[in-house]
Amino acid sequence: MILAGDVGGTKVNLALCEVHGNAVSVRSLRRYSSAEFTSLSEVLGRYLNEVGLGKTRLDSAAFGVPGPVHNGRCKTVNLPWSLDAFEIEHELRHHVDVGPVRLLNDLEATAHGIRALENDRGLSTLRTGVPGESEPLANKALIAPGTGLGEAMLIWDGARHVVSPSEGGHADFGPQDDEQIELLRWLWPRHEHVSWEHVASGPGIHRLYRFLKETGREHEPPELERKLAEPGVDPSPIIAAFAISGEHRICVRAFDLWLFFVGAEAGNLALKCVSTGGVYVGGGIIPNILELFKRPSFFKGLNSKGRMSGILKPMPVFGIVDPLAALYGAALSAGV
Repeated sequence: MILAGDVGGTKVNLALCEVHGNAVSVRSLRRYSSAEFTSLSEVLGRYLNEVGLGKTRLDSAAFGVPGPVHNGRCKTVNLPWSLDAFEIEHELRHHVDVGPVRLLNDLEATAHGIRALENDRGLSTLRTGVPGESEPLANKALIAPGTGLGEAMLIWDGARHVVSPSEGGHADFGPQDDEQIELLRWLWPRHEHVSWEHVASGPGIHRLYRFLKETGREHEPPELERKLAEPGVDPSPIIAAFAISGEHRICVRAFDLWLFFVGAEAGNLALKCVSTGGVYVGGGIIPNILELFKRPSFFKGLNSKGRMSGILKPMPVFGIVDPLAALYGAALSAGV
C-alpha cells in the first residue's frame, strides 16, 4: 500500500494506492484546500485521522510538490511551505508504520502518471501524429498551465521513458511580434522578471485581459467590470467562460492570446527534447476548456518556429483529462 499525494498551490489530493504494472488503483481519496494548512505534515495528520489506517503498514509514500526538489527538500513555489522528505517520514511515523518517503516535482509526477493514462481514457487527442514521423517510443514533452506553468520531459532511453523535471515555465518570456513586445513592456514594471508563467498560467489569462483593457486595445463592458470586481472572485475562469460562449470580445481575444502563448511555450519545450513521441497538455483547468485547445491560436503558437516548424507539425498532441494523473504518477514513482 502506497500513500500518494498531489500537492498544488490551491489543493492537496491524498489517497491510498496500489500499483499493478502501469495501473494504479485508488481508495480513500480526499481533497484539501492548501490555504487552510501551514504544512504538508498538517494535511497528512488530518488525512490519516480521517481515514483511520489502524495497523495497516504503508510500504512507501510519495508526493508531487510544486517546486524543484533537491536532496529530498523543496521550497514550494506559489505556496509558503518548506518540505523535507525525512521530516515528513518522521511525522508520519507518529501515525502509521511507513516505509521511505519521496518528494518529486509535481510535473515530474504527472509525467510518470502518463503511463497510467495511455491504456485508459485519461487522454484526449488534440492532433494525431503523422505516421513515420511520430512514434510512441520516443521523447515526450509535458506542459501544464495551472496556478503556475509546469513543464517536464520524458526521455526515451531505448527501454523506457525517463522523466526529467523542469522549471522551464520560469524561463524568460520571448515576444514574437509588435503587440507581444508591447505586452512585455506592460509587464516589466509589474514583475521583477517576466517569464512564460506570467502569460501562460491560469492567472496569465487575467493579466492578458488587463493588458488589452489598460492599453485601450479592447473595451471592457461595465457589467463585466462589475462581475470581475466582486469580492472573492477569481477572474480567469470567468474570462475563460465568456471566451467559450463568445459573449465578450475582450474575453475572446485575451483567451486566444493565452492559447497562443501556451502553444508557443509547448513548442519551445518540444524542440528542446525533440518530442516526436508527443506533446501533452495537463493542468487542473484543462478538462474544462479542452475543446478550446483545438482553436487555431494554440496550434499557431505551437507550430510557428520558422525553419523548425516541420519538426513540430507531425507531432501528436494530447490533453490530459484525468484530474488524478499526478496522483497516479506519485504512486508509480514510489513503486519503482
